[in-house]
Amino acid sequence: MDIRARCDFDKGARAAWCCHHCEAHFSERCIPDGHNPLWGRSGPRCLLCFSELTATDDPAFAKPFWHVLPYLLLYPLHINGLLVMLVGVAGAAMLGGGLAALLFAFIFQLMCVKYFFAVLAERAEGKRWPPGLLCLIKSDSHYLLLKAIAVYVVQVALVVAVYYGFTAGYLPVRYLPFVVYPLIAFLLFAFPAVTMILAQEKSLLRAISPFAIVGVMSGIGVYYWLLWVLLLILAAAVNTAVQFVQPMVPPAWQLSWVLGATTYSSLVCYALLGYALYQFRDEVGVEVEFHQPKLDETDFIRAQGLGAVFVLQRHGDLERARDQLRELLNLYRDDLALHRQYHELLLKVDTADGAKALCAHTDYLLGLLLADNAKREAAKLVSETLSKVPTYRPAKLATTLTLESHLRKCLTPHQLAGLLVNAHKHYRGDKGIPAAYKRLAELLNGPLEQPDKAQQIKAFIQREYPSG
Repeated sequence: MDIRARCDFDKGARAAWCCHHCEAHFSERCIPDGHNPLWGRSGPRCLLCFSELTATDDPAFAKPFWHVLPYLLLYPLHINGLLVMLVGVAGAAMLGGGLAALLFAFIFQLMCVKYFFAVLAERAEGKRWPPGLLCLIKSDSHYLLLKAIAVYVVQVALVVAVYYGFTAGYLPVRYLPFVVYPLIAFLLFAFPAVTMILAQEKSLLRAISPFAIVGVMSGIGVYYWLLWVLLLILAAAVNTAVQFVQPMVPPAWQLSWVLGATTYSSLVCYALLGYALYQFRDEVGVEVEFHQPKLDETDFIRAQGLGAVFVLQRHGDLERARDQLRELLNLYRDDLALHRQYHELLLKVDTADGAKALCAHTDYLLGLLLADNAKREAAKLVSETLSKVPTYRPAKLATTLTLESHLRKCLTPHQLAGLLVNAHKHYRGDKGIPAAYKRLAELLNGPLEQPDKAQQIKAFIQREYPSG
């Protein structure tokens, strides 16, 4: 199937899960905390056809890294990558060249090392764009910069030691070209593997272990050669561009241009390494961080239910969405946010059963809102229900009387009168009937302009409720 980048329901959101059967794509809002064990042993299932879902960051869906070069070239042009480049370019430009600008460029490149490692590690986990700028300034608990320096110090020391062994006479000099040069070539060739191990496992011992390095190379196989060649081509292309453009750039901007081009090249290179590791992570045996659950059971059940309701509503299956939300309300009976969402959903259901459920739910929600002293919202709730079910009236007459001043603002006089008329039949024995009829008489005398009926109501009150 074609793995799409965007969710089919949450427009603009990244697709995190996909269904092979119906080819639906879901965002993290639809399938919250999808790696949480609470989804069950088989993981989350499609909300439409109930088939097992697959994470879109599964390496099985990854295109070969040599097929995604256009994406990798655009990778640094994401807002986070552009901001990193802007920091370097602007800093060097403001210092205007000279020793201060060179010192800034050196420090900036050192600061960027841990950012580049973060790019590799996050891209290896399936994240599609560069991490935030916080990675530039936050403390590095793994000391990756020092470990990277240590790795190359060990490599240089190894070459020096081997060379010294020949020149000091410990080894025959005639074998020097057959040992030292291949060693240097191997260390250069091992750069991608060493960088992958250091970024992902953050272990100095693993990064200098020949077994770990060869394990990564053999895991990627023949494509490791292609990866290395692509890195060389990229470095050569950027160097050529720098040499070609630099004479055209004013002297004050030359360092900024070089720094920006170098940062861009590094972002592409580390993204390429991360993507290759992402594609071959099972083969190379490099440990990849497992997804940790984000939600506890209570929050998970709520988020899971809301995700299903969201998808079913967008899909047009309002009855299933209603049943799903009803199950949530059985667990979270007094959750106002859920009740508001349920009310909005019932307003969209065009069935007799839906109208009946809307009236019953409005009565329940009115009780919650009045207990919270949210009279204005309660009046609006009555208005919305009346727009859907014109025959509706609150289950308790006291509710209408309590909200009367607010209802006058959101209901027409005819609608308000409809809530009060025949109160003695709908609310038999209610002590508030005289007050209700007095307000009905006021409406008839006033905006409804029916004084004769107002007199009849007053006569009825005096006759039936003389003490009222």
